[in-house]
Amino acid sequence: MKNRAGSGVKLNIPPFVFLILVFVFAGIFTFNNIFEGDTLWHLKLGQEMIRTHGFLYRDVFSYTFAGTRIYPVEWLFEVVWYALYSVSGISGVIIAKSVVAGLTALFLGFAFEQDATSRYAGLLIITGIYVISGSYFVDRPQIITYLGISLLVFIMSLPDTRAKKVLWFVPVIILIWVNMHPGVVFGIIFLIAWFMEGFIYLLKRSIEPPVFYTRLSILVLSLAATLITPNTYHLYTFLFHHVASLGQKGGLEYIAEFLPPSLSQTPVMLVGLAVFSVIFILGIFRMPLRYVLYGLVLIPMSFDMRRMVIMALIGIAPGIGLVVQGWLARLGRLHIPAVPVNILCAAVLLSPFLYEYNQYRTDYVGYKGIGIQKQFYPKRAIEFILDHHIQGNIYNSINFGGAVIFLGYPKIKDFIDTRLDPERMLLPEVVQAMNSPQAFNSLLDRYNISSALVETYVPVNYPWLLPAPQWRLVYFDDYAQIYVKQGTGNDALIENYGYTVFNPYTFFYTLAPYLSPDSYFTQPGLLKDLHRLVQESPSSAMANLAYGLGLIYNNADYAEGLKYIDTAKRIMPYNPRILLWYGIEQGLNGSTRVMQKSFRMVNTVLQYQEGSTPKDKAFMNFIMGYYDYVAGLRKEAVRRLKKALRFNHDFSQAQALLNRIE
Repeated sequence: MKNRAGSGVKLNIPPFVFLILVFVFAGIFTFNNIFEGDTLWHLKLGQEMIRTHGFLYRDVFSYTFAGTRIYPVEWLFEVVWYALYSVSGISGVIIAKSVVAGLTALFLGFAFEQDATSRYAGLLIITGIYVISGSYFVDRPQIITYLGISLLVFIMSLPDTRAKKVLWFVPVIILIWVNMHPGVVFGIIFLIAWFMEGFIYLLKRSIEPPVFYTRLSILVLSLAATLITPNTYHLYTFLFHHVASLGQKGGLEYIAEFLPPSLSQTPVMLVGLAVFSVIFILGIFRMPLRYVLYGLVLIPMSFDMRRMVIMALIGIAPGIGLVVQGWLARLGRLHIPAVPVNILCAAVLLSPFLYEYNQYRTDYVGYKGIGIQKQFYPKRAIEFILDHHIQGNIYNSINFGGAVIFLGYPKIKDFIDTRLDPERMLLPEVVQAMNSPQAFNSLLDRYNISSALVETYVPVNYPWLLPAPQWRLVYFDDYAQIYVKQGTGNDALIENYGYTVFNPYTFFYTLAPYLSPDSYFTQPGLLKDLHRLVQESPSSAMANLAYGLGLIYNNADYAEGLKYIDTAKRIMPYNPRILLWYGIEQGLNGSTRVMQKSFRMVNTVLQYQEGSTPKDKAFMNFIMGYYDYVAGLRKEAVRRLKKALRFNHDFSQAQALLNRIE
């Protein structure tokens, strides 16, 4: 077989091995839990359409926007995905998502084969696209757009003699695609770029007129196919309304996927996109015009919005491959010795899978495998609401909206979720109201809200926003909390389940319990609250941790308290706050080696855990530095305090402690 990577290369990848490698890598890379609420409401929409045998044109899931006009732009995906879920459960949905990811990579691999691009370069480019795009290959309709773009890229890479046999399937592909995801517009952009390429070739007399007219016919039929949906032309008015709102953002500035890539939050994405863009610019005259035109539209959009990145990179990938192939050909003429080139090729071959291995090895937040991330799926909390028939409207955090719809509808209607209209219209008001209890309660009063389902795992001071005695905490677990308002028909529930002293925010997100645990854990009534908490939620890591600390500081019973803390660590072995408390108590008990090991794990988890903020890292390093100082580990204390100040330059308490030590 012809060696395509340069004259010094002895190693080679057979085509079927190359295609298997990209398919397997993409499938394994995307074999993740469901880690957002959007998938859940997509499944619910599919269920409702199957149940009612009709399309949903009005919002029925929320009470805040009941009756609002909605467009079933993803109806076919939702119906298919729910049908799959009804047969095979979450496992079938996740496996199907990984298969779609594998097919997306496979069609790109076919396109690289058509262009005779080095398979080593192809492997790096394709796997690089998935690594750069991070977690955006999710269980949502957008994966159909990734697959559709990849399929078009492959079909348009075929020589004219072979393309004639498959080109007429393109309008059919567009018809299926448009009923699954409005991202079909990016397929149309690619087709327009392909048509414009044909027009230029016609002017240059590089192709015959019948070939050009075939391209024109395919484009016209594909455009017509986009109107064969339940929305007809409203698909375009919906997209126009959505795109027009992006200039002002509305509520979208609070949604990560609509934000630009950044060094602080998505460094791999930003750097990778920049590298692809530089290669694109340098090779703009060396790749087919369809890739150039598509890239000129999509790459600028990608620097403005993260969710565009993978769509841009898939569409220009073969063009990038042709540029890299040209560079490799020049390199091959240098007659580099075979041994170093072979070593480099072997490294290229292994690097994607070493990355996969490291991803699994450092999977502290449990993204890999089959399941639903519990921080987006408060099943026990919603069951508590249903079992106890909580009266009135419920406020829910936006990340819980999908689960409320999926698990609670029709008995519970949600306040807000991540569907486009509610998030854009209501989210800014919610975020702004969180700056003061008065504004927040005014918002809740306007919607006649009597209870609140909110997250445990985010640092929002809900006891401040929902102040006692008007509001009472009645339910708590590792992921969700429920507060109920007095005088709303739920007083019996408050009497039976209300906590009197326990404050989750003070416990988890402030310095008080860490720096003065004796005074915090000996508050009158706190131990009673904690005992009831662990009885009602015995499988809650945070409940076990809290009760263990309560026992230690009220009874000076380290053995019994550490037993509960050990239980917490077994339930959530990679929770940074549990690891931190575990290390503190082991260190205070004389086991400084265990404390240091636990502290190192805290920083490792914070490094890999998505959503860890610089402020959170500064907070944790300050606490660890303080207890290093208490344990007499001065050098470690200085190192951690300096690290805290790197994350937060204005951390006055860390600076004061560092000055005292030095």
